[in-house]
Amino acid sequence: MQRQLQPRTQLQLPTADRLDSHVPQVVPVKEIAFILTVGALVMAYAATLCNVGEFQVLALSTHNPSERKAVTIVWLKDHIKSCSNYQIVVIYNNLAAWLGTADNMEIRGIIYEHYKRD
Repeated sequence: MQRQLQPRTQLQLPTADRLDSHVPQVVPVKEIAFILTVGALVMAYAATLCNVGEFQVLALSTHNPSERKAVTIVWLKDHIKSCSNYQIVVIYNNLAAWLGTADNMEIRGIIYEHYKRD
């Protein structure tokens, strides 16, 4: 006994009430591009801010004193312009503990010059 397929008389398209709730929604490309652009701008802006904690971690995680001196000078030249006087004082007062033997007059001079500007 062979079973014959019966043709459907009406095409049934999925409707909103029949769709599963786990079907992902389509996000327009413009929205994705906007979100990515805003995210990139926020990250670029945050990279230029003065983050004392970042300076501390950078100094404490670099073992070699000459490397520590070099990376802290680079960080200071890149970020100290955006530091408030309070942040500059915090950095200056903690140099001995954070830099150890890498602490010198060159680094203190960079910090002091930016403190005087205000």
